[in-house]
Amino acid sequence: MEGDKIKTNILIAGKSGVGKSSLLNYIFGEEVSPTGAGKPVTAEGLHEYSFELKDNDRISFSICDSWGLEPDKADEWHKQIIDKVAEYDKHSINEWFSTIIYCLSADSDRVEDFEISIINNLIAEKNNVNVVITHCKSENDDRAERMKRRIVEDGGVSADSVIFVNNYEKKLISGEVKKFGREEVVNCIIRNLWNNYKVKVPYKIKEHANEMFRSEHDKLHDMVASTSFVLRKHHKLDKFEEEINNEFGMFVFKSVMKLNNEFNDAYNYYQQLSQEYYAIVFGMDALKLLNDPIMFFDATKAFKEEVSQQVERIAESTGKILKFMNQDVTKELMKKLFAEIKINVKTAKAIKNDLHETVDRYIVRTKGVVFEEIEKTEEKLLAIEIKI
Repeated sequence: MEGDKIKTNILIAGKSGVGKSSLLNYIFGEEVSPTGAGKPVTAEGLHEYSFELKDNDRISFSICDSWGLEPDKADEWHKQIIDKVAEYDKHSINEWFSTIIYCLSADSDRVEDFEISIINNLIAEKNNVNVVITHCKSENDDRAERMKRRIVEDGGVSADSVIFVNNYEKKLISGEVKKFGREEVVNCIIRNLWNNYKVKVPYKIKEHANEMFRSEHDKLHDMVASTSFVLRKHHKLDKFEEEINNEFGMFVFKSVMKLNNEFNDAYNYYQQLSQEYYAIVFGMDALKLLNDPIMFFDATKAFKEEVSQQVERIAESTGKILKFMNQDVTKELMKKLFAEIKINVKTAKAIKNDLHETVDRYIVRTKGVVFEEIEKTEEKLLAIEIKI
């Protein structure tokens, strides 16, 4: 946040000579960086600029301008761009790239395969990618239209995210060509800032939740591996069940608080931009989740399920046994007795194998509950219609 303005970070990328620097100068009305006619004038590396638009008093712009791609450095360039985006994504939301502008020149009349690849990679991580085609002779330039079709079909970019631009007023035999495309680019940048709230914030929170559950999954399996079940097996299973539930209870509580904070950080960030759209506040109820029976870890679940099937088969196959079980001994009591027997006759190794399987199912089940809560907010965010 800079003063009363919200900051948006923009990454601009493209091959040498496509007009990245000229585009920046056109959009922001100042000499942001040196320009050249098809020469690699941007020094190798990523260069950052901060500036404001005279016709926008809500947003300040931070540009990260990549060095122009040279044919013999495609792999290095590709990796640097992907790594830079991943680095920014590790920070708080105000440091993310809200817009990635990939520049192409209509003069080249082609889109390279590696360019399609990098665009695909960026979109896969829920980045807002806009492709700007510079050096267009008109707003329906045939060369740009051919490039646009390839970008939409193979690059996964929506048609309204491909923008035709002419940075210079010039006279051609066919007539005078005026500058165009600036307003469309600026509108996309603002729209993308909001789109992060709607799309990338939930995506990143799900990503973080997955990382948390993967870590907890490994921790629970370590607890199984380090526990001995040689003697007093049922007693140790009861004790183990209690330890797992205590550990997982703390995990759920801390994880929910962390995920809530991430959504609320986004809420506070966008509150500075407008009070019209930010009103959806994310908040999972940790206590409600913890009290949900589905969150309870049952250490003897695998044994109960196994003997349950056996008891049901006995009941179905023998009418006399079914009659006996309905009188003095209930099915539930019989299942409990069978489970006790099975636990005591199983080896410690077999018990651990069952517990590892139970932990796997437990993590899948409980993660599903948490993700359902995240997706409820995601649905509300996606339903927002943003006005620019």
